[in-house]
Amino acid sequence: MNAERSTEHPGPIDNSSLLVEEDGEELRERLIEDLDFVMVLKDVWMMLVEWYGLVPNRQPIPRQVIEQEYGDLEKNVIHKFSWHTTVAQLEFEMRNLFNGPASRETRVLFRDGTDVYTCLNLKDDTLEDLGITSHTNGQPVVLEVKCWDGS
Repeated sequence: MNAERSTEHPGPIDNSSLLVEEDGEELRERLIEDLDFVMVLKDVWMMLVEWYGLVPNRQPIPRQVIEQEYGDLEKNVIHKFSWHTTVAQLEFEMRNLFNGPASRETRVLFRDGTDVYTCLNLKDDTLEDLGITSHTNGQPVVLEVKCWDGS
């Protein structure tokens, strides 16, 4: 990038590509932090909007974030699954392996080789559909259980 280009104004912030419907509020599935979006503090957001502006009819996409330690990620279970196992079947089996209460909301996360965890939202997708194969051997799949207080 030349020095002249680096000083150009990037234009107003447009977060509509993160949404299922351009004028909706529901986020698209499989968004990856630091690739598709970056979370910033409210003060930083306000400064960015002041500097660059916001596309008309767009609003911030606020998220309440509570930073907390992961549960016991050291509790590992090695288990083999078929490529044809669906996310729903994987989640069910993981609930059984880790005694996850049926009354609490859970989600399955896959770590790809970096420190990025991707939520596996589409329950009918197979491991093969998602690219989780023998080539990703050793990459953890995590069962996240929502706390009783909803966090």
